[in-house]
Amino acid sequence: MVHGPEPRSLLRAEAASSGIEAARPLGGLAGMAGLVPYLRCAPLVNPATPLDFLWLNDRHTGTDTTSKGHETLLAVHVETRKPDGRCSVDVELADPAERCHLNRRELQVLTLIACGLSNPEISLRLEVARRTVATHIERLLAKLDLPTRAAAAAVALDRGLITLPIPGGTTEGLAPVGAVVLEQEVRRLAGPDRPGRALPRPGAGRRLRRLVVGGIYAANQEWTEDGRQMLQGAQLAIAELNLRGGVAGRLLEHRPTFADITSPASVKGSPRFQCNK
Repeated sequence: MVHGPEPRSLLRAEAASSGIEAARPLGGLAGMAGLVPYLRCAPLVNPATPLDFLWLNDRHTGTDTTSKGHETLLAVHVETRKPDGRCSVDVELADPAERCHLNRRELQVLTLIACGLSNPEISLRLEVARRTVATHIERLLAKLDLPTRAAAAAVALDRGLITLPIPGGTTEGLAPVGAVVLEQEVRRLAGPDRPGRALPRPGAGRRLRRLVVGGIYAANQEWTEDGRQMLQGAQLAIAELNLRGGVAGRLLEHRPTFADITSPASVKGSPRFQCNK
C-alpha cells in the first residue's frame, strides 16, 4: 500500500518483507533507481530492528542525480511491522538540522570513521589528501560538538547518519555496523560483477580474520525497546573498539540474532547459541 507524499516525504509504502516490488516511487524518487536494491534488501538484513540511513544521490558518487544534477540527501527509514512481517518504508528529503548541517563530504567521512577506517584509509577511498581528511574531521567534530572520533562514530550510528552508498567501490575492511551491513548485503547479492574499483589497501594480503561477536536479543513484543537498546549499545561498543584497531589487530564483527527470552528452548535454538556449544 502506498500513501501520498507528505511535505518532505517522497515515498511511504508498505510491502512484504521479501521486497518492495509493490511500492511505486513518488515525487523526487522518480529516476533514483539506485536506491531500489537497498530498499529491497533492507527488510532482510535485520528485520527485528528499524534501519535508518542517509542516501546520497549526486554527480560525485556516480549514482543517481536529480534533474538539475545537484546532490540529493534522502533520509530513509525501514521498519518491519509485527505480527504480519510487512515492511514500512519511509523516504524523505533529509533535514539539514537533523543531519547536524554536515555536508556531503563530511557525511561520507563520518560514515567511514564509523566503519573503523583511519585517516590514510579514508583518503584512499575518497581520493583526497590526508590533510584534507583531517580538515573534514575537524569540521564535523565542531558541528557535532564532540571531542573524539569515537564519539562521532557513536552519534553516526545513533542518529542514522550512516550515508550510502559507501564510497570506494568495495565494503572490504569495513566494520559491519548500522546500515553498513545493508551495503554489504546489496553488494553480495549483486555478485562480483558489480561496478566498483578495488582499493589498494596496504597490507591487504596479510589481513587477519575478524573476531565474530554473537549476541542474542529479545524478540518479545514487550521487550522490543530493551532489545533495540542492547543491540545499539553493542554496535556502538564494537565500533569504538574497531576505531582503536580492534583486538590484537583484529577487527570485530557483530552478528546479532533474536529470540524469545522467556523461552529457554528459543534461546538455545538460536544460531549464535549453537555456534558456541
